[in-house]
Amino acid sequence: MYLAPETVGAGLGSLIYPQLLLLLRTDGVHLAVAVIAQANSASVALHEKVRFELVGTMRELGRKLDRWIDTCRYQLPLQR
Repeated sequence: MYLAPETVGAGLGSLIYPQLLLLLRTDGVHLAVAVIAQANSASVALHEKVRFELVGTMRELGRKLDRWIDTCRYQLPLQR
């Protein structure tokens, strides 16, 4: 999920994400996966708030702003 830069910090992610997860559960999706470029503390906080679990880090996977970045993978089982 991406938000327009001017909306970041307004709490929209916390409002939208639970609805998205509900739709995924309703559709029978088994597992939600998130890949977060580091260091994005706001995105990490949002995913942890809705109970995603950190499952791994891929070192220097890509480039952003002319530097190598790590990405963290999070997952949330939806069908329990």
